[in-house]
Formats: sequence, C-alpha cells, structure tokens
Amino acid sequence: MNQFITEVAAQARGKWGFILDALAISHSKQHSPCPACGGKDRFRFDDRQGAGTWFCNQCEPQSGDGLDLVKNVRQCSLTEAAQLVADILGVSPKSKAPDLASLMAKTTPGESRYLINKGLNSHKLPILPDGSLLLILQNMAGDCTGAQIIRPDGTKKLIAGSRKKGAFIPLKPLPEQAETVVLAEGYATAQSLELLLPAAVIIAAIDAGNLLPVAQAFRIYWPAAKIIIAADNDINPQDTANVGQLSAEKAANAVNGWVTLPPTPHKADWDDY
Repeated sequence: MNQFITEVAAQARGKWGFILDALAISHSKQHSPCPACGGKDRFRFDDRQGAGTWFCNQCEPQSGDGLDLVKNVRQCSLTEAAQLVADILGVSPKSKAPDLASLMAKTTPGESRYLINKGLNSHKLPILPDGSLLLILQNMAGDCTGAQIIRPDGTKKLIAGSRKKGAFIPLKPLPEQAETVVLAEGYATAQSLELLLPAAVIIAAIDAGNLLPVAQAFRIYWPAAKIIIAADNDINPQDTANVGQLSAEKAANAVNGWVTLPPTPHKADWDDY
C-alpha cells in the first residue's frame, strides 16, 4: 500500500459515517442490500475500530475497510478511491502540511487591530508578535487544514501548505444540529453577521471561489438546514461581472439555498453595509 493510501486511511479513521454519506454510499449496521452488488440482506457495515470495515457474502473479497468499500461501489482502483476520500477530508499529500502548532505557540490572546479598525469587537483572538490575526482553517471532519493571517492593515494570506478547498473558519465550534447556516467570504463580514443573527451558525469561507465547496459540505453535514450565502457586492461600473454575487448564486443553487446581497450602488460587503 503506497504512502498516499496509508495517509488517507489514517485520516479517515473514525470518520467513515461522514465520508460515506458524502459519497452517497449506504452503510447500515443492520443486514441490508450491498451498496456494491445489491441483494436484500447480504451486507453489513460494522466499522470496527473506526476503519470503515464491512462484510458482504457475495462480494469478492467478502470483507474490507472503508477504502475497499468505496473502491467496490465506485468500481475504481484503490488509489482512485483514496483520492475521492482525500477530497472530502481535505487531505493533500502533495503539499507539506503547515506547522500550525509552532505558529500558534507564537501567538498571545489579544485584540485584532484589523477588526477594531472595521468597528468590530475583537474579543480575545490569537495575535502574532507583529499584530497579525491568526485564523485556523478546518474541514467538516474537524481537521485543521491551514491558517489565514490578516495583518493590521487588512492584508490577507494563507500560510504555506494550507488546503483551502472546502475548508472554512467557524466563529464558534459547530453544534450537533443547526437550523440556519450563514456563509460569508471574509472573517470580518462573518463577525458582523453574527451580531445580526446570533442564533445562526456563521462561517467564513475565505473567498468567493470557496463558497461552493463549503456550501456543499454543510449541505451534506446538515441536510435539513437553511443555508444562506451572504454575498459580497462586487459591483463594478467598468466590469459587468459581479464576482461576489455570481459565486454566491452558484453556491446557493447547488444546495437549494438563499443569497443575500448588500443593496448598494457601489462595492460593499455586509460589514461595510
């Protein structure tokens, strides 16, 4: 087994329920039809030690782990199955994972000058020695996938090795269930929205291009939740393409969600409005 497959299997341990739901693969712990070969009650998913293990008295082989199940159902190679799972978990062995622990060790709890300048209460957030705000990215499996640094002047960057696609910055730990999820692009916008909608789950998706994969991840995680995309209004008299609005509409359409846009004749986000 190559290193990539081994790494994905390790990252997937204990998360197979979420992974298989994301791939639309049934996984009942009672005797049931096999998601790969059918039947009536030939299959059972027992997930021993969180490895996604299963048994089917018709498949060949008759048992395996979660990656084997994905391989059988999708009729692909083990490496291709591992890539499908890696995409869900945000695992990317081609890039070196950022050293978040050492970076966090350099921070002290404090107020962000960037947020204060935008009229927001900074609370106690991790601040680097140069005054920059450090925000940790996570995926739906709860794994840290990188970090965003926001300097006091508002300059933003992802640290090297960060895996952005489908990752996000939650303002609070995710609850077990949620009625309403609101996705914004930036962290400051997300903070402003939390003041307006304190009962909702507020998420910063980092940028417009990441709204779609983040929205899709939350739709899988909470199928019945109302998902609202709080778009940036990127209106530009010299350019007909409103990137913020178009990206939000694409994400909302994919998850049967809603879009809300600042009703301004100029470029603005909900923090500006």
